[in-house]
Amino acid sequence: MSGDGHEDNRKDGGAGQCEHHRTEGDCPMETVDGAATDPEPAAPARLLLTPLEAAKVLGVGRTKLYELLTDGQLESVRIGVCRRIAVEALVAYVARLRTHQG
Repeated sequence: MSGDGHEDNRKDGGAGQCEHHRTEGDCPMETVDGAATDPEPAAPARLLLTPLEAAKVLGVGRTKLYELLTDGQLESVRIGVCRRIAVEALVAYVARLRTHQG
């Protein structure tokens, strides 16, 4: 077994083709420069955040975030009874702040 927890089933002692995947480079546990690669693709970035998550991203408290929503300075959407803030809305809000203050 190699250092990455993957049993080395290669006929040539570790170089080239992985025997159980039959072709070179198809093994999800192949290593790049000695480090195991991640066989899972990265999760897509979230598009919507809860109010508490959005407040944390902006560096403000929950009360301030709800003030921004109530004043119409920050856009939100509803999914059923849940309120969510789009990441794009946070970016647009910060861009407006920079434009008006800069």
